[in-house]
Amino acid sequence: AERGRAAQALERQLREAQSSVAELEETAGLRGAELEQVNAQLVAAGAEGRRLDSLAGLAKREAEAADAARHEAEARAAEVGAKLEGATKLLQRQGAPPKEAG
Repeated sequence: AERGRAAQALERQLREAQSSVAELEETAGLRGAELEQVNAQLVAAGAEGRRLDSLAGLAKREAEAADAARHEAEARAAEVGAKLEGATKLLQRQGAPPKEAG
């Protein structure tokens, strides 16, 4: 009779252990799914970061090109201004009255 009770106690412990193992496996599965989701989010965030870096690089290159174009326009304006000033002085030396702009 004692052996029977001991066997029943062992069977109960075995069932409890199996139940605990099943719960742990379920929890591990859920954690694994959560980790996969977090990993997918990290991959997406990395891709978004690279896209933003690319856009920032493009914006920087466009700003540099605009700055270069502005410098070129300023240089041309200075050249035109110098030529206009020279032409005005030449006309003044020749005695012609300077024309009013606009």
